Parts: sequence; structure tokens; C-alpha cells
Amino acid sequence: MSPNLRIQSRNIVDLSETRCTTDDRLDAIVEAFLVDRRVQNVRPGTLHFYRWKLSYLLTYCHAQQVKSISQIDTNLLRSFFLWIAESHNP
Repeated sequence: MSPNLRIQSRNIVDLSETRCTTDDRLDAIVEAFLVDRRVQNVRPGTLHFYRWKLSYLLTYCHAQQVKSISQIDTNLLRSFFLWIAESHNP
């Protein structure tokens, strides 16, 4: 184990002192989340539901020129929820 990598508890890994860079692109983060869910053995229908719902967020962020998670703030999320309410509710 790397000296900079410490396991704090059962499922939490502290990477705060590592020198590696992380990929904060939204598409990569969503894909990493979906891989994690597969590892957690969620049902295929649940995985499909996650992918379907997250595709709305990715579509909205793309339209807003948001490409990394660091660009997401509360204002963007509020406008996303408003967009969903106005465009995806019958």
C-alpha cells in the first residue's frame, strides 16, 4: 500500500495526500459510479434506471458547457431541476 493511501474505515479511502490527478469529467464520473454499482451487484433494472436518469444530467450539463464536476454548483442544480420539471413532466 502506498504511504499516501490510507484506509480510514470499511469503505472510505483517504487520497488527500496522493500526488495523482483525478479525472473530474462528468462522463468519467458517471461511468465510474455505474461500474461501482455493478460491483455492488445492483439489479440490472436499477443500473438501467441510474444510467437513464443520469443521462438527463449529462445532457443538461453538456448544453450548459459544463464538462467537469468542479463546475457544478447549487445554481446549476436548481436550474437542472427546473428544466426537468418543465420539460419531462406530463
